[in-house]
Amino acid sequence: MNPDGASRILFSREGEFTPALEEALFSELRLAVESGALPKNAVRIAIEMVQNLRLHGGGGGHFTIRSDAASLILESANSLPQAAAEELVARIRALPRGSDAAQAARKRRRETLPPGAKGAGLGLLEIAHLAGEMEAVAQPLSGGNSLLVIRAILQHTLRA
Repeated sequence: MNPDGASRILFSREGEFTPALEEALFSELRLAVESGALPKNAVRIAIEMVQNLRLHGGGGGHFTIRSDAASLILESANSLPQAAAEELVARIRALPRGSDAAQAARKRRRETLPPGAKGAGLGLLEIAHLAGEMEAVAQPLSGGNSLLVIRAILQHTLRA
C-alpha cells in the first residue's frame, strides 16, 4: 500500500488483447501465484476478464490489477453500444454470488444456447463465484456508446 493509503497498480494494459499477449499475461500471473504474491483466484478472474475483452469486447479494452490495504481489485473496461452495456450491467447485477454462482454455472453448462448467443455467461458466473464482490457500471460515452466497467474485488493483503 502506498503511504497515503491509495491503491497501487500492479498491472495495467490498454489496447488489443491477442492470444499471445493473453498467454504471456497469464504466465506472469501464475508466477506471482507460485511465489505467494497473488491468490490463485486472481489468475482465474483475470483469465475470464481478459478473454471477455478479446472475445466480446471487440478484441481490446483496458485491464488493470491494483491493490489497496486489504483487497485486490481486478478491473476490465471496454466500449460497447449503450443498450448492450446496460443489458450486461443488469445481467451482472442479477448474477448469483459465491457457491450459488458455481451451482448456476453447472446448470448453465447443460443448457442449449439460444440462436445468436455469443456465450453462455459462464465467464461472468466464474467471476461471481470467485470474487468477494463484483460490480458493473456503464458510463455513457459519445456516439451512443458506453464504457462498460467490470470490477472483481478479492479480500487479500499483498506480501511486501
